[in-house]
Amino acid sequence: MGDYQACLAEVNRVVHELGRTLSPAHGIGSTLTATHFTGGRMVVLHVGDSSLFRWRDGKLAALTLDHNVGNEIRQRLARGETVDNFPRNRSALTRCIGQPPPLLGDITAQLVQVGDRYLLCSDGVTRALPLPEIGQLLGEQAEPADLCQHLVARANQGGGMDNATAVVIDLGLL
Repeated sequence: MGDYQACLAEVNRVVHELGRTLSPAHGIGSTLTATHFTGGRMVVLHVGDSSLFRWRDGKLAALTLDHNVGNEIRQRLARGETVDNFPRNRSALTRCIGQPPPLLGDITAQLVQVGDRYLLCSDGVTRALPLPEIGQLLGEQAEPADLCQHLVARANQGGGMDNATAVVIDLGLL
């Protein structure tokens, strides 16, 4: 997966340098969740709090985990570590594209199946819509473009406090 790691590093370098130009005191950052379908599998590159979900056989599965303070605390506690200070803003990002190198991104591979439906979306969707509703919508037989528009509209109706972006990918014949 070396090429994917190099890709993440290059994207991070470019955004980091742009951030030093546009906002020298603070920099800029973004989340990234990307997929590459090849040879019956999907490679996932993930940094931040955008999400990737899979709808398969009537079940919704989250394929990414947000890189935020709350999840980092949960992971430390699961490893038996102690956490002395519980910050108030547990949704604050711990990783993003544009941070000073080196970037630690998640790169995973998943086998894909005919009939899978994937949703890549920003936290504007996941914070506004409960997961059961996202699963219900993915289970409908809507065209991907129509489903994207509906997800974004529902997120905005649900009080969308952040930008809402969605991409739906249906797998036909492999």
